[in-house]
Amino acid sequence: MGSIIPIPYARRKRAPMTDFLIRNIDPHVLEQLRARAKREGRSLQAEIHRTLKQSVRLSKAESIALIEELQARLPQSTSDSTADIREFRDSR
Repeated sequence: MGSIIPIPYARRKRAPMTDFLIRNIDPHVLEQLRARAKREGRSLQAEIHRTLKQSVRLSKAESIALIEELQARLPQSTSDSTADIREFRDSR
């Protein structure tokens, strides 16, 4: 089984970043990453960064569920604000 070891360090004028040492990577996975990096004109490191970023993005279903959850927390209003907006405009 592989292991991931976080190695923290701080860059000047930026938020602290963390390096990861990943051991025992399946050779097939590494070769696929290298091939995709070459195909896309990126370094292996850039490809790994891109892959990690994509892996933590919310799916469409997760995004919709989060939006619905947040909307449910908002106060519900049944009134139409059109009259209020018109009154505000006319008062100026």
